[in-house]
Amino acid sequence: MKNNYRNKLRFIQNRRGVRSVILIILLLLSSLSLAADEIDDAWAEIVELYSFGRYEEVIAQATELFTLVTPFSDLYLIRGIAYRDTGYFAEAHEDFNAAIDLQPDNGYNFFHRGYAFLMENYYVDAVNDFSSALNLIPDMYEAYWNRGIAYNWISENKLSLKDLNKAIELIPQYNPYLFRDRAVVLNEMGLYEDALNDYSTAIDMYTDEPIFYAERGLVLQTLGNFAASIADLDTAILLRSTANADDYYNRGVSYAQLMQYDKAVSDFTESIRLQPGEVDALNNRAWSFIQLDRFAEAVTDCTAAIELDPDYPISYFNRAAALERLKNPEAAIADYRTAVELALKDETGQFETLVFNAQAAIEKLEE
Repeated sequence: MKNNYRNKLRFIQNRRGVRSVILIILLLLSSLSLAADEIDDAWAEIVELYSFGRYEEVIAQATELFTLVTPFSDLYLIRGIAYRDTGYFAEAHEDFNAAIDLQPDNGYNFFHRGYAFLMENYYVDAVNDFSSALNLIPDMYEAYWNRGIAYNWISENKLSLKDLNKAIELIPQYNPYLFRDRAVVLNEMGLYEDALNDYSTAIDMYTDEPIFYAERGLVLQTLGNFAASIADLDTAILLRSTANADDYYNRGVSYAQLMQYDKAVSDFTESIRLQPGEVDALNNRAWSFIQLDRFAEAVTDCTAAIELDPDYPISYFNRAAALERLKNPEAAIADYRTAVELALKDETGQFETLVFNAQAAIEKLEE
């Protein structure tokens, strides 16, 4: 099965609204008293621009305000967030560091720097900053949520689950994406039924999010409930504004498991069209072609897969199986032997069955 959880940036999507509210409250409660009306107006305009996501203007206005006032922590903080959310991470860190230097007892300064680290994939640094934020603001559910995400990335799933549980306990209003994030961790821990429950909770709260259906479909596939998996992937495909190659690939896997090989070929073909050069999709389509007695097409797909990744044993095994059925025993034996040679180099043990089947096929063909 293709790993549909590789893109962990999903964890830091759909949070902007929550962040904005928190930041605005923080800024409006700033203890700094600004006397000049023009400075008050400039500050209010920066806050308003931030609330509308106009980050480039926030940067420009905040930079101008720095020339009118003695720099203060919240001004560095809001400009740092605007830099971060427009991808200027070096500048963001300079501002976050300055904010922390001026106000080291403000948990939001650490939280937002930690969020930048998370976006940059510096997960240990993110964990440290979220922990600092929680030391200052113990009930900050956002810090638990995002620290849980960072822990998940460094394979500390027990700590991740603990933090996400705490975030759900503390959050004032349930958020479907928080349940989705916990479902991802539960799935990786092999707690599939619990993961299904969280995905279903997320779907009940927000029925139009295709990611929820796509990922629940994968859990159902893992549990062998292929019909339900197909139903969820159907919904994900219907809801997507842009077609997603993984949806078609994963639905194709479920169709193949149900021996509906024509539908599997159709889905793998669409997946390849959307994302050319996917070795797994080529191999799965090749195997489906073999089941449909379309051996020449299987050879073509396997050859393409080998050109893309010449060290992947499954491609050679599948081509050997197709060549065997095309009555080309010498070529089949050569590919089976290559598959065994490559598989034995892998230390994970994931290709043990392939080695056994390939050796058995070689013995049969050499009789």
